Amino acid sequence: MPVLLFLNELSCAGQASRFSADRAMDQLVELLMTVRAWRGGDIALVSHVPLKTVELVHGYNMQQWISAEAANRDRWRMIRAVQNRAPYRSVTPEGGGGDVEYRYEGRHAEGLGVAHLLDGLAVSLCIEIAWDRLRIPLSRSTLVEVDSGDLVVLEDRVEVRHAATADHVTNHKIWVQEAGRDGLTSGAAIWASRSSFFPHLTFLSRVEEDLCDLRQDWI
Repeated sequence: MPVLLFLNELSCAGQASRFSADRAMDQLVELLMTVRAWRGGDIALVSHVPLKTVELVHGYNMQQWISAEAANRDRWRMIRAVQNRAPYRSVTPEGGGGDVEYRYEGRHAEGLGVAHLLDGLAVSLCIEIAWDRLRIPLSRSTLVEVDSGDLVVLEDRVEVRHAATADHVTNHKIWVQEAGRDGLTSGAAIWASRSSFFPHLTFLSRVEEDLCDLRQDWI
């Protein structure tokens, strides 16, 4: 399965300048290119709303950024190459997530929360110092049914994997390279997942047999 990157909406729509937003977008594109170099097309960027409507800073959205200069149109094409158009809620596992709420410093944190829930990577615009870190602490509230049948809310603290620059994501390189591949125990499993792992390759007919014949220590 692809590496899931979730845009942290709390890092957007602040009161910073357009210059700060432009710089942060350059950093985000560099981050995505780094991850893509490690995983090819096996990554997906998920946003809470259509990306073109994301407000980067107050009064300046993604569409305006794309139109601001020709180079941004090339950067946008790169973003589109890894974009998953589904909003957060539609990628939450069926039956999961509805009884869990995440908050960051008292604010509802949907992107950060789903990244934690689905064991993905939260990505942010590095505009505020709060997002210049490798992990983000969150408060989690979970609605559970106790033995008596009553519903109670359990509170705890968790951390979500996070990056806002290419330097940040380099610290998560091993995880990025291995995410979604832990269950592979046979060459047949690799063959079955070939379209996700190697989306740009066309295989010779003999490759299936070659993979299935691999020794376990080669898997």
